[in-house]
Amino acid sequence: MGGVTPLKNLLCANLSLGGGISQVPDNATPAGATNRFALSCAGTACTVGPLSPATAAYDCTNTGCFFGTPLPISNAGLSVCVTNTFSAPVGGTLNTSTGAITMNFQLNSATVLTGNPTQPCPRCSVSVGGAACVGSVASPCTGVCDGSPNQGAACTTKNPNGLTNGCPAPNVTTTTSRCYRGANNNNVCATGADCPGGGCALFIGDIAISLNPLTTGTATLSSAAGTFCPGQGATQKGAFNTSICQAGVNSGKPCTVAGDCPGSTCRAGTLNNYCSGGANDGKGCVTAADCGAGGSCVRAGTLVQLIREVGTPAVGGLSIGVPKSVGLASSFCVASTTSPIVNANANLPGPGATSVVGTVTLIP
Repeated sequence: MGGVTPLKNLLCANLSLGGGISQVPDNATPAGATNRFALSCAGTACTVGPLSPATAAYDCTNTGCFFGTPLPISNAGLSVCVTNTFSAPVGGTLNTSTGAITMNFQLNSATVLTGNPTQPCPRCSVSVGGAACVGSVASPCTGVCDGSPNQGAACTTKNPNGLTNGCPAPNVTTTTSRCYRGANNNNVCATGADCPGGGCALFIGDIAISLNPLTTGTATLSSAAGTFCPGQGATQKGAFNTSICQAGVNSGKPCTVAGDCPGSTCRAGTLNNYCSGGANDGKGCVTAADCGAGGSCVRAGTLVQLIREVGTPAVGGLSIGVPKSVGLASSFCVASTTSPIVNANANLPGPGATSVVGTVTLIP
């Protein structure tokens, strides 16, 4: 938000990344992962702690444990696959009466540039090169790894797009790139020419992410200057790829699709789209002439001063053995990577915002 004017709607179960001229579209947070935690309670007030080791039924919550499935971020030729692991034991609080949860997740986000927008991460498929294995927590799907170092190995996924930590991201390092998919999958490569039918995957870096708080309450970042994070300067000010209705009754309001803008179009956040100053301040635009004298046509994202994600506690509280839906929200910072191209495309360093929608069950 810029002041009190909404500039972008942060959708449930989505991930937004980067500064105000970020070209990274929002991506969905993958379903199909289960983490288990330790609880110590005094009445309805509980302390949340780590639990290990992992089992076939769930991931653990101590240092080195997986948080979620591999995370695909689709962004044309700069699409990446992110593997999130805990870099410190989980901590937090939970209230069984109110259903409120506040957690501290310290993560290491190992980021690999695969450049494949339709399949940024390896997956569990019905066959190598075939369709994704469609799984869920209630009904896992068994297939074979496609694009992984474990190519062809049997796998099980609880994700509808076949994502699973059993089919990990390409095994690349700062000095070694490897083919992703194609005839030479997992072979060492220098360029895409070494990978017929696939691409040469690059290691972007281990990025420290602090989801603190990750909460059923409200998580915010605010800055009058639009610089929310360490190292975020004037060229990265603001937040996110922010699309705006170009004209019509909703001119200047946030949009996702053209249908949000009756009588007009949804102008992409990668374009100058919002009047700052002038007679049409706060309206959509294409050029400065649309804004009137003294106005400029800028990207809406560069004007963001407040990022606010709102979670959802378990309605009616929590009781043993009864699954309850929750939404956990976090606003956080993303450091720059080792890739100048990725930094420029995502406008890093800069902010991030995410919400994780899932189910909590207390187990005796």
